[in-house]
Amino acid sequence: MKRAVRAIRANIGSEPRVFERLAHPPGAEAQFDFGELVRVPQFGKEVRSWAFVMIWLQSRWRYEVVVLVQTVPRDENAPPSVQRRAFRR
Repeated sequence: MKRAVRAIRANIGSEPRVFERLAHPPGAEAQFDFGELVRVPQFGKEVRSWAFVMIWLQSRWRYEVVVLVQTVPRDENAPPSVQRRAFRR
């Protein structure tokens, strides 16, 4: 066994692997995604509903809400989007 371990170590080398720690300052970064839910009746027809989920990377705090559209407004004067509402909580 010792010979086998010695041979493996000789092939790998003695250099330790280097890992970079990712720092996420509080409130600086978040991940979000939409997931499709069930179809719901809206104005006489069936429409898709979506789960919007946003997770803050530093605290792992999670915000979830059900929405009917997946749009992200590009205009600053647009009504508050679901992403902006998540940051207000």
